[in-house]
Amino acid sequence: MKLKALLTVTSLKKRLAQVLVMAVLFVSPLVGICQVPGPGGPPETPVPFDDNMNLVFLTAGVVFALIVSVRYFRKKATTTA
Repeated sequence: MKLKALLTVTSLKKRLAQVLVMAVLFVSPLVGICQVPGPGGPPETPVPFDDNMNLVFLTAGVVFALIVSVRYFRKKATTTA
């Protein structure tokens, strides 16, 4: 009887620790975003690159996805044949 109660208490403590860690990890980005700006005020551009860089990143992502997909389907075709 006491063993079951002890196991329940330890599992409850473990679950509580997991919930606490999850809550801290969830709140930490919010705290990082909510920082007070420095003496110069908030920066004019929040990102250090211009509008054309978004297109470059989008193109690089699409090319990378195509390369990975082609490799996957070629490997799948050779293993099933």
